Amino acid sequence: MRWFMLAVAVPLLAINGGAAAFEIKPVHTEKCLDVTGASQAPGARIIQFGCHGGDNQRWFFRNSPDRTSQIVSARSRMCMDVEGASTGNGAAIIQFRCKKPNTSGASNQKFRVVNVPGSVADDPRVFLKNVHSGKCLDVDGASPFDGAGLIQFQCLGQPNQQFRTR
Repeated sequence: MRWFMLAVAVPLLAINGGAAAFEIKPVHTEKCLDVTGASQAPGARIIQFGCHGGDNQRWFFRNSPDRTSQIVSARSRMCMDVEGASTGNGAAIIQFRCKKPNTSGASNQKFRVVNVPGSVADDPRVFLKNVHSGKCLDVDGASPFDGAGLIQFQCLGQPNQQFRTR
């Protein structure tokens, strides 16, 4: 199994080469996506929280030939997952044991990284669109607060559905 990282307008870099994982930040707050409580347990919620540099706020992108990615926690090595493989608006984003990317039932852990229209090279922004549901990663209620949960929601293009990686 090979691990890769992804950044807009940056070549793919092998993690094995010692490159660091990414922070993923919602555009509307610039907080970091975070595994709540630095948990290593399956089912722990993904939230936004003030950036502190911990491994529970750093992510690897494991890319597939079909141009999708699993987003993997640097701390737990578990994947972002739409809870219960839901296709509905408001389903929680959790961490869960990674499934093999090309197996049945893995699509709720696969995301398409889609450039935001009008995004420019010095301010790259992306949508993270779930393959299973076709919905976008979203900060619930466009909350500006620490602890706000990540959900999937119909892609509306709002800043709480846009992310930067660094």
